[in-house]
Amino acid sequence: MKTIKAIFLLTVIIGVTACKKDKTGGITTGTYSIPNADFEDWGPYNSLLDWKTNSCPLCVPAINTYTVQQVTDAWHGQFAAKFIYNGAYAATAENKFAVQGHPVSLTAYTKSTLYGADTVSIKITLFKNSAAVDGGEWLGTSSTANYTKITIPITQNSMQADSALISIKGGHKTNFVDKSTALWVDDLTLQ
Repeated sequence: MKTIKAIFLLTVIIGVTACKKDKTGGITTGTYSIPNADFEDWGPYNSLLDWKTNSCPLCVPAINTYTVQQVTDAWHGQFAAKFIYNGAYAATAENKFAVQGHPVSLTAYTKSTLYGADTVSIKITLFKNSAAVDGGEWLGTSSTANYTKITIPITQNSMQADSALISIKGGHKTNFVDKSTALWVDDLTLQ
């Protein structure tokens, strides 16, 4: 009976120590924490928090500069991010953050409307001491009406990484009838 209790106690201790709290107090197991990975946090004037974008919702030039948009058409949660081509430049967003260890893949849920031979992309680069050591990239080359899970394998040339950079880029084309390439992204997970 003492042996069974000892095994049970050891199992509980291992289970508790294998889990760790993320910045929001939530528990993560086997994944890495990506700031605002679910695109739920938006700041004043609909600016995407924790991401560096080329979007300018308040600008008023002749072109639409609100290129990274908050939308309620989400895969998970209340919001997703929509990246649109505005006829002048592709929508972009980058998020650089610390990691411990070396992730093996990045997953996301995406859908898109592409015109012509346009492409959209999600890229991850891992760094060790500011030097790029590994990475992976997904290129979307066709339209998808519904959210689809994508998995981006990360190369494994290095044993360690201390930070990661995720870059998302919308398309480059328009169909000249006031419709542009668009990419919806939601629920990023780094494993």
